[in-house]
Amino acid sequence: MKRKNFGRCKKRGIGEKIMDALVKKDRVRLGKEELPTYEIIDSQSVKTTDASEERGI
Repeated sequence: MKRKNFGRCKKRGIGEKIMDALVKKDRVRLGKEELPTYEIIDSQSVKTTDASEERGI
């Protein structure tokens, strides 16, 4: 039963939605805007994202 629910939640992105909501709430608590004004993505991070998903990281 737990695996079925976990799989369903994972497909619907519930964990990511919860994390996004918690991050926004914490940013407001710290006196910041809900969303960051900019992001930095370097090419090394982009290249390793696919590989980490294959390994389950």
